[in-house]
Amino acid sequence: MKNNKKQLIKARKGILGMMLLAFGHDVYAGADCVPNGGHNWNPSPLINIDMNTTPGSIPAGTILGTASTGFFSWRCNFSGNTQDRMIYFVNQTSATTKAYLLSNGVRLYQYTDPNRPVEITATNTPRIEVGYWSPGQYNIAFIYIYELKRGVGPLKSFDTGLFTVGYHVDGTGRNFGDIYRAQIVGKLVNYCPTPIVRMSNKVVDFKELTAENFENGQIVRENFSLDLVPDSTCEAALEVSVAFQSNSGVVNKKYIVFDNGLQAAITDRTNNQQVAFDQYYYKGSISKQQPGYFPYSVELSKKDAEAIKSGQFSNTVNVLFSYR
Repeated sequence: MKNNKKQLIKARKGILGMMLLAFGHDVYAGADCVPNGGHNWNPSPLINIDMNTTPGSIPAGTILGTASTGFFSWRCNFSGNTQDRMIYFVNQTSATTKAYLLSNGVRLYQYTDPNRPVEITATNTPRIEVGYWSPGQYNIAFIYIYELKRGVGPLKSFDTGLFTVGYHVDGTGRNFGDIYRAQIVGKLVNYCPTPIVRMSNKVVDFKELTAENFENGQIVRENFSLDLVPDSTCEAALEVSVAFQSNSGVVNKKYIVFDNGLQAAITDRTNNQQVAFDQYYYKGSISKQQPGYFPYSVELSKKDAEAIKSGQFSNTVNVLFSYR
């Protein structure tokens, strides 16, 4: 009986030792990473991508441009099997950011291996397989490539602002504790070498006025609008700036002067800002699908210390455009 009891105790000790050994193996499997040399987890967030395109229709899926991040520089300790030692990137881009990119006519992709890109603008973005290393401790470095492809709708320049892209995990699913953020700026370059914008002439008619209309500093206002339509082979949106130029004298860059005691100013009704002549103001983007409609008004008032003279009066104002 005594011999049997000793054998039972030995068996239990053996099982306990095997369990402890297996438990210790699980704890150290995977990748344990920290920023290398006191640097940040991630490189600078700003990513500039030039969308170099040519006139004409661009099929969906056409690559518009690429850019790379800086280096992710880490010191990692790898252990376990190949799957455990794998590093993955888990995308966390918000639905709002995805919708913004799609609304500008682009789809955004990210990859370390060009043969395995993932689409950030997809409803469900799969994780990226960054790579794996042999067991041991190493300094590692890697980059991501961002790629823009033609989507649908008007193609426009864009700026996402700073947004959360995602974080990294090892093959066991353990989160490294990093949060990667980026700001991606896409700019149309040389898309329309000879763009054309058409605008019909505008006549602002104040009809019949009397001196009483201007008593006690009163002004007379008439509204008008600039209606701009692209007329070219360019599919992309054009970013338009507008300036006004008078054929006669201008006072303080803000008032057209007449020889009958009156003066006129132009106001941008979108922001209620008085326009300075010979100065360009950015108005936004226009396309064949979304022509430009920009509302303005002309304010007619009496010049200080001058009498109003009767008779007809007129002035020609040129509207100048710059666009890209």
